[in-house]
Amino acid sequence: MAFTTDTDTDLGKVRVYNGDVDSANPIFDDAQTGVFISQESTLKRAAASSLEAMAANRAYLARAIKSLNFSEDDRGVAKALIDAAAKLRASESEEPCEGVAEWGVTSFAFRDLIINDALR
Repeated sequence: MAFTTDTDTDLGKVRVYNGDVDSANPIFDDAQTGVFISQESTLKRAAASSLEAMAANRAYLARAIKSLNFSEDDRGVAKALIDAAAKLRASESEEPCEGVAEWGVTSFAFRDLIINDALR
């Protein structure tokens, strides 16, 4: 199972975002992480998708284990992963993006901008 943690690569960056950095016990291998990257438009969205996949897996396997005085409940983990994915998607949408502005240099060009804007 290939596992890349080099943060100069897209695979490594997604792993940092989703917390899958333990090479001894990886959650996703490089091929699976590559699928998230290929299906999303940004690395943060790919990480959010992987967190949602983790949550779905945890929800499917949710169990409450009780043994003597010890208990383990994985049901809250799925909600925490979904919340983390939502925060990643929100932070990605807050990043600045490119914009194009029109500039009217002459009075005729400015008039054309006003008219064209009204026609849109």
